Amino acid sequence: MNKDQNKNVAVIGAGAAGLITVKALLEEGLCPVVFEADAEPLGIWNYKKEEDEQAAYQSLHTNVTKDIMALSDFPFDPKLPHYPSWQEVKHYLDNYGRKFKLYQYIKYESKITKIIYSGHEYILTIDHKGEIREERYKKLVICTGMFNTKYIPEMPELKDYTGKIIHAVNYKDSTPYKKRKVLVVGIGSSAVDIASDLSETGADISVSARKSSIVIPQFFNFKPFDHHNGKINKFYSNKKLAKKFKKMHQEECKRRNIPSDLKEFNLPSFDYDISLNKVVATERFVNGLSYGKIKGFPGIQSSSDKQITFTNGSKGEFDTIILATGYDPVLPEMENINLEIIDKIPVSYLHIFPIDYPNLSFTGRIWVKGGAFPPMEMQARLISAVYSGRVKLPSYLNMKASIEKEISRKEKMKMDYSWVIPVPYMDKIAKMIGAYPGYLYGFSVLKAILKGPFRSYQYRLKGEGKDPRAKQHLKQKFRYQ
Repeated sequence: MNKDQNKNVAVIGAGAAGLITVKALLEEGLCPVVFEADAEPLGIWNYKKEEDEQAAYQSLHTNVTKDIMALSDFPFDPKLPHYPSWQEVKHYLDNYGRKFKLYQYIKYESKITKIIYSGHEYILTIDHKGEIREERYKKLVICTGMFNTKYIPEMPELKDYTGKIIHAVNYKDSTPYKKRKVLVVGIGSSAVDIASDLSETGADISVSARKSSIVIPQFFNFKPFDHHNGKINKFYSNKKLAKKFKKMHQEECKRRNIPSDLKEFNLPSFDYDISLNKVVATERFVNGLSYGKIKGFPGIQSSSDKQITFTNGSKGEFDTIILATGYDPVLPEMENINLEIIDKIPVSYLHIFPIDYPNLSFTGRIWVKGGAFPPMEMQARLISAVYSGRVKLPSYLNMKASIEKEISRKEKMKMDYSWVIPVPYMDKIAKMIGAYPGYLYGFSVLKAILKGPFRSYQYRLKGEGKDPRAKQHLKQKFRYQ
């Protein structure tokens, strides 16, 4: 293989993770070859109503602000609302792909049906419109995301239910459910969005949940909740952060004259420890519960015909049940690649590198407590720096020890292995690639980094890929009404 071919890197997937990875590879002088199963890029953000199995819906908005989501050298349009719609995120990613000329590296309608590891290279079986071929690459990045296959748990309590059951992935808009009785199962982002959407159409909406999420308003004292979080928070203990967060939330609920505890609505109470629980920021759901437009129930105990009995003994009849039970991040079929899986994702160093398979990596195989794009970008920058030879990974034994330590720590905390807390995670990667900002950029920049809101521009202040606009982006002032 000649020198130029050694620079080739296969990338599977052209959604957000794929595009971000392509840009990072190009910055390190590598040559990405992207395989996308669809006829268009952008993954779940390229919402199409006619697509039955797509993890998006017409009313979808982000539940983190555009400032926290923004990539390190590509801000969102400041005129956009704090919480952009899927259309606005799609436009942002499309502009990103066009500005950095990323689309030319994508081979569309090219589904990877099998990956074989030969011991020194990865053999990809590619299905392009029914034509099957093989291609070989020394380096491979898998960017197929966390939302590619719906997850439906075994639910024997619904075996006698005779109404309609669908997964949230099949929900597109509220039109078919007007004036119907609908039960949404779950209390994550999709569940609260769909329940809120339906509650505004005249449908009779209820939500059932066995476990809790931290469900809060999107704004605390007119300021987006995630704008209260700066880098200084990483120096606090979980206990101190939980106490601070609880106080802010309860003060906001008191100001609005609404309950702060979901048990007031028959839903599970939540622990304020954000390291252990998913945070769902939503105005419509909180208001819907408070004003009786959405009813809450605990978990389902049994069913008969269209009647559901809940674990507290209450009952209700429902025409449709929507299961917002999450997704399985399924990988392509692999041969001679035996990955250990915990919490549905491969065990790997920094959630990126499976240590038994050189030059195999993942971008975006994490659940993030915050905006997903910046951590994916840092993953991609590290992958690219390693593949170019600019950065060396620790020894096999050190990486193995790091993985074991993380698994043990999260088990003790009762925290899912797949979850990462963004700032400490990105700081660790930034130090490896020479992009950790430090604190020598003037008081206004230091204040912006420490006090927040968190913005990934700080990882362009120095090192490879330094952006002269980073300081100005960090100094941006926010106006809150």
